[in-house]
Amino acid sequence: SVREVNECCRQPPHEQWVPLFKVQVFFSCVSFSIIVPSIALYLERMGAAQWVLGVAVAVYSLGEMVGSAVFGRAMTRALREDPA
Repeated sequence: SVREVNECCRQPPHEQWVPLFKVQVFFSCVSFSIIVPSIALYLERMGAAQWVLGVAVAVYSLGEMVGSAVFGRAMTRALREDPA
């Protein structure tokens, strides 16, 4: 019956978010691969020293790490309050 098929094919709430998570990781990697090379060209144009590029990449990576943790925690709380 249709009900049995629907019950069989339903995914647990945490598995419904896996495709969205994969898309987010993909865009995170794409943004990193676009922004980091652009930062090097931008800093070179500004006449910045070579070590500034290392600091810029480190700060960008640190910001992405902290931002991912903060937004991940917010998403977890939102899903716990309203899983559907």
